[in-house]
Amino acid sequence: MGAAGTGTVVPTRDRIVEAALRLFAERGTTAVSMRELADAAGVTVPGLYYHFDSKAELISEVYRARGFGQTPDEIEAKLRAHLDRHGFTDVELRRHGAMAPSRTPVDHPLGRAVVRAVTRAWGRPPVVLPNLGGSIPDWLFTQVLGLPSVWVPYAPHDEANHAPNESTTVEGFLNGVRSTAAALFEIAAA
Repeated sequence: MGAAGTGTVVPTRDRIVEAALRLFAERGTTAVSMRELADAAGVTVPGLYYHFDSKAELISEVYRARGFGQTPDEIEAKLRAHLDRHGFTDVELRRHGAMAPSRTPVDHPLGRAVVRAVTRAWGRPPVVLPNLGGSIPDWLFTQVLGLPSVWVPYAPHDEANHAPNESTTVEGFLNGVRSTAAALFEIAAA
């Protein structure tokens, strides 16, 4: 299948990733079914599963394809090349700090245990995102110590994180306690 009007053949896997990126951006990862992804990419559902074993794998590929997980050195080199290419060789780049990226695959046994625990505590499955924004030294666990790491935020979407009016709900707090306790039991049993 060609890219819009170019006559260029786009590999099936790339079409699936592009369709996923578009649909996930419009509606979020949990609201899009594998059938919808297959239809948008012009493939069958079995064809989609030929390229991706799970929705979690597809989500991870969407993030990887968009450059998530780059190191600070890679980003700085790409920015320098872009500036130079556009005639801004006189612009000085000065790095004031950096943190390496970190990710544990969402289908890792630790991730699955935490999803089971949060589902039990909240009575519904959580929204699972392979990456979260922010700066945390998670890479120390995943890259230095070689340990998996999973973060579970329990706050509401409008908590105003780190603002003077930061807030949470009693339900969120109590379910967070329940989720953490259940996660410890799930991890111990794994």
